Amino acid sequence: MIICHSRKFIFVKTKKTAGTTVEIALSRACTEGDIVTDLAERREPRFADEPANALSMQKNLFDIDKGGKKQQFGFKEHSNIAHPYMMFGERVADYKIITVERNPWEKIISQFFYLKKSRLEDSAEFTKFVEGGEFVTDFVLYGVRGIPFYDYCIRQEHLTEDLEQVRRELDLPDSVAIGDITTKTTERPKEASRRRDMYGDTARRIVECAFLPELHHTGYSFDAVDCPPIQPSPLRIPARKAFAAHTAKRVKDWTITARQP
Repeated sequence: MIICHSRKFIFVKTKKTAGTTVEIALSRACTEGDIVTDLAERREPRFADEPANALSMQKNLFDIDKGGKKQQFGFKEHSNIAHPYMMFGERVADYKIITVERNPWEKIISQFFYLKKSRLEDSAEFTKFVEGGEFVTDFVLYGVRGIPFYDYCIRQEHLTEDLEQVRRELDLPDSVAIGDITTKTTERPKEASRRRDMYGDTARRIVECAFLPELHHTGYSFDAVDCPPIQPSPLRIPARKAFAAHTAKRVKDWTITARQP
């Protein structure tokens, strides 16, 4: 997650969507006082000069006193959109929200091979994985009460062009670009290159049901090769205002103190 106070945007990082690549690119717009969560990939030598390395070392820890009940909180790589509202309230109410999505059926294949980290031995193994419901969905990270909060949803299939649109419209530095950023290598073997080769009817329907909110708002489908640009929900702004007001009531008795790095 990124909470960029200096540029007034929040990046909600989803899973198996090239989110790490986008996070590194967007972090180049950040400066001292902004929040960039720690990321193992940035500790590698090729990212040694990335400014996000120094920013993430701030640890972004908060002490919370809930009427005498004390605890610590720190933003995580895949924190959901509720957390910035809880920590910063009205300060982030007008921040633009950015996330990344991907065809759900492709995402599940990617998750499967990421966890398996080996070649596909039997197509029934993938079907068992899907039927077991061990995969994760991301709507809960950027959506509240059925409404996606994002202003920009970058398509994994169009990273470069969609990120460039975000950069231009938010007037971010030219360095916010995919360029030569390469992060995790894929574990997906050649025999899984076509989603039709992976899915039977049952597995296909299971994924469709699990990702109904994403499919409704993005326009992805099983058969489509591509997805049109993803439009933000017209309900997002009133929904965010209502959620911010709800969150304010919830935390009104809290004392939140940022820890010094």
